[in-house]
Amino acid sequence: MMKCATAAEMRAMDACAIHEHGIPEIELMRRAAAALQHSLFAAYGKRRRYGIFCGCGNNGGDGYALAEMMADEGVPVMICARGGTLSRSAAYYAKRAADKGVRIVAQSAAEEVIAHSDVLVDALFGTGISRELNAEDAALCDLLTNSGRHVAAVDIPSGMHADGEWMSAHTVKAERTVTFACLKKAMLKLPQREWCGKIEVCPIGMPAAAIRCADPTLVLDAQAVRGMLPRRKPHSHKGTYGKVLLIAGSLQMSGAPRLCAQAILRAGAGLLTCMIPEGIHAIVASAVPEAMFRPWPMDDNGQFALDALPDETWLRSFDLIVVGNGMGRGPSTRVIVQRVLDSGIPCILDGDALFETGKHALLPAQREQTVIVTPHLRELEYLSGVPLAQISADPRQSAAMLASRYPYLCVVAKDDLTWIMQGERQSVNIIGNDGLAKGGSGDVLCGIIAGLYAQGRQAYESACAGVYLHALSACMLAEGCDTMSILPHELSECLGKACAKLRRG
Repeated sequence: MMKCATAAEMRAMDACAIHEHGIPEIELMRRAAAALQHSLFAAYGKRRRYGIFCGCGNNGGDGYALAEMMADEGVPVMICARGGTLSRSAAYYAKRAADKGVRIVAQSAAEEVIAHSDVLVDALFGTGISRELNAEDAALCDLLTNSGRHVAAVDIPSGMHADGEWMSAHTVKAERTVTFACLKKAMLKLPQREWCGKIEVCPIGMPAAAIRCADPTLVLDAQAVRGMLPRRKPHSHKGTYGKVLLIAGSLQMSGAPRLCAQAILRAGAGLLTCMIPEGIHAIVASAVPEAMFRPWPMDDNGQFALDALPDETWLRSFDLIVVGNGMGRGPSTRVIVQRVLDSGIPCILDGDALFETGKHALLPAQREQTVIVTPHLRELEYLSGVPLAQISADPRQSAAMLASRYPYLCVVAKDDLTWIMQGERQSVNIIGNDGLAKGGSGDVLCGIIAGLYAQGRQAYESACAGVYLHALSACMLAEGCDTMSILPHELSECLGKACAKLRRG
């Protein structure tokens, strides 16, 4: 289980590991260095020349320990040592590195280290920084950023406050950041996350009791999500895996129901009925032959006709209702959403349903069955009433506020990070790529969540697993093509491989 931590929480975790579980500080440092070395060798290889920039504290100690290990491997390595008195653990590994023949030069020789290195490792300050950089340190950080070399940061780029409260204009811009035990709070914010580059969180054997010192937010990873996937039964039938109704589409937007329906079935739902306007029936049905269809009358705008809407009795014949994808805005969408909510059936509201729900305050004060909402930031503004600028600055806070206001809601707030909230439970997804920044991706995500939810898992687990699988599919597609070429329907097609990869571990 991966969590997010502030600087104070990391200090508490270290203290717990050292004083309550008897793990010496130098052992934690050795573990961090070993994880760092493994990550760097995987990314850049052993044949590169490494220049490690070490501070005086324990972040620098990680760098000195790394240098010792690299020397043992016969890897060319130099250290640029920032001036000052070393911490006890840093001094311990500095001596060991020197004893192994690692060349250690002063900060004034930083350019020499850069000239002789292919990869630069920033181990200057880490999470302990609590002040703005002085002129000398700022110049050193700028040298790393502008070096033209590969730059990897240890735990967090130097010059960045670990809690995201501020970031120096001279913060090291890293190509990748290898952080330990937990994600750091600053990494969940912009522009800090961009300065971190590719973030890798490495476990270092922190005891479970120490991890509990961290923020309760779960950072989704393969281990956590694997346990959230539905378990298929050898002796089962289509009715075992849920009866889903998708109410979606309009004459102008036939793609949305197609993408959502395909994803629902790819994610494992047993039976799917699509209620769509009659004008797009043939288009959608030909793309999803596995689904059943109920074409409904259309109005002059190509949307559901207001005088021919489903009654609650029919709606209650389903286990799950998905409503909103490409429906268009207007009275018929509002009435349908209201009837779905009044039916008491578990449901997912997406797209235009979210606009109508927010505009007309359709969410009831109480509801027994869960409602999953999947807003992007503008839709979150409709639902929460919080100004967009405020939401953009801190989507987590706005999503949490909405979830606390309506205890039956599971909120999936979509941005470059996706937050999942229900009650006191909250998770964040940090994987994915810009290939998801394309119309239709949200319809696929909605469908994946629905397909998982229909199989009997809890709403929160289904939302977490759906978000992660959606992003993992994008990552897998990017292995074979440029991200700009990823199409939303390919996410569904890749879903089976993503699930298989996740289950294998």
